[in-house]
Amino acid sequence: MESRSQTSKLVLGISSFVIHVLLNILFYVIVVMLITKYSGGAFDFAYEVFGEVAAAEAGEKVKDVTITIKKGESTMSIASKLEMNRVIDNKYSFYLRAKLFQSNIKTGKYIVNASMTYGEILDVISNYKNSLDKDEDEKNSSSTKKIDSSTDKDSSSTEKKNTN
Repeated sequence: MESRSQTSKLVLGISSFVIHVLLNILFYVIVVMLITKYSGGAFDFAYEVFGEVAAAEAGEKVKDVTITIKKGESTMSIASKLEMNRVIDNKYSFYLRAKLFQSNIKTGKYIVNASMTYGEILDVISNYKNSLDKDEDEKNSSSTKKIDSSTDKDSSSTEKKNTN
C-alpha cells in the first residue's frame, strides 16, 4: 500500500512539474508574441511621426484637396480633416509630428494631396503664402486700392472746382 501511495505521489509530483513547465513556456511564448506584435506597431507609428511618409504610393494618381483651417481650430481637428479626406493615414501620428516639430499652423484655405509627406503638408499649412485666401486678399486689396485712388481723383477734382 505504501509503495502505491509513494508512486502516486511521485507521479503527481512529476505531472505537476511538467504542467508547471508547460504553463511557463506558454506564458513566455504569449509574451514574446505580444511584444513582437506591438513593437511592429510602435515602429510603424514612430516611422510615420519621424519619417517621410505619404498616404499615396509613388506614381499613384491623387486628387488635390482644399482644406479650410479656421481661427482657433485645434491641431487634432485639422488632422481629422486630413484623415477624412485621405490625405494622411493616421491623424495621431500627424498630430504628434505637428506638436513635436512645433508647427505654427495658419488659418486659411490650402491645397494638399495624398502624395505629400507629413512634413510637406505641415510646411504648406504653416505658411500663409501658400493659402488660397492670400490670393483673394491680394485681389481684394488691389481692387480696394483702385477704388481708393479713383476716389482720391474724384475728391481732388471736386476740390479744384470748389477753389475756382
